[in-house]
Amino acid sequence: MRSFLAPLLVILALPSLSHAVEAEDTQSHGQFVANAVEGYIRPEFDRFAGTLHALDGEIETFCAAPDAVGYDRLAASYRGALQGFARIGFLRFGPLIEDHRLERLLFWPDRKSTGRRQAQAAVRERDESVLRVADLQEKSVAMQGLLALEEVLFDEARDALLAADEEGRFRCGYATAIGENLTGIGDALAAEWRDRKGYSALLLHPGQDNPAFRTDQEAASQILGALTTGLQIVRDQWMRPVLGAGPESRSR
Repeated sequence: MRSFLAPLLVILALPSLSHAVEAEDTQSHGQFVANAVEGYIRPEFDRFAGTLHALDGEIETFCAAPDAVGYDRLAASYRGALQGFARIGFLRFGPLIEDHRLERLLFWPDRKSTGRRQAQAAVRERDESVLRVADLQEKSVAMQGLLALEEVLFDEARDALLAADEEGRFRCGYATAIGENLTGIGDALAAEWRDRKGYSALLLHPGQDNPAFRTDQEAASQILGALTTGLQIVRDQWMRPVLGAGPESRSR
């Protein structure tokens, strides 16, 4: 399983957000912001946290009794978590960018395959520090998230995991730590967006005393800018590295 294109699913999220907020030019900026926060952002972060808990649960279940059926369920839950990330990963402001949460969830672009190499080294060397969540959180963000988990669980890892040999048991321990780390991040994100006195209050209640947004228009621009940035990220960081500059460049 190679998920390099998974966050292209952000394209699927944009119509959902557009439906939630309706057309900006038919409503006040304040109503636009309220619809975005209450109709899309809060429920999607809650849903994303749920996908991470589901993934963590499948890791625990599979590692307790490895078999092919459980492995398929684990793969499905992993895809669900990636889809959940795609629906919030473009909202690069507020809680998601604090404490390097975005990178800790999914370190990309990883042009030098840093995360993959570090995860491989941890498995090869049986680095027991990656089995403890507190220690894992102090390591490179590239070793903590969904792409590191992909390296630990899928493709060449499958045989060792199903055999439950020494390598497989270590991979399960590492995956368990990543799963717990991810659920902690997801829960924190959901909680902060639900907090009526947290970042959402800055968006919903702009004013002269607001350190981030003085007007409803500024708050609306933050959300609209995230949509534009999300599409640019899809183009520049996800599609171009895979597709190249275009047919002309490939034919030369």
